Amino acid sequence: MRTIVFAAVFCLAATTAFAADLCNRDSHEWGIEIQTGSTTHTSINSNTTQSGGAPKGATIRVKETGSTFTVSEDKTVYIKDGQLYQE
Repeated sequence: MRTIVFAAVFCLAATTAFAADLCNRDSHEWGIEIQTGSTTHTSINSNTTQSGGAPKGATIRVKETGSTFTVSEDKTVYIKDGQLYQE
């Protein structure tokens, strides 16, 4: 049983270790789509950060503006004025 729990925790840690944060710098909530094989429809509140919300290789789209960005690095992905970018 310990082995199963350890393996599950290790896999979870490994998954989040390769996902950058998604940070909304706007005072506006945005609807977003995150595509990593399948598409996840979600939203991000104003002035918040979703830990691990931008997996490397994922394509993220802000629904309201159409801004699209493919995550190429394990750096935070920002939304400002409805546009996606990495610094």
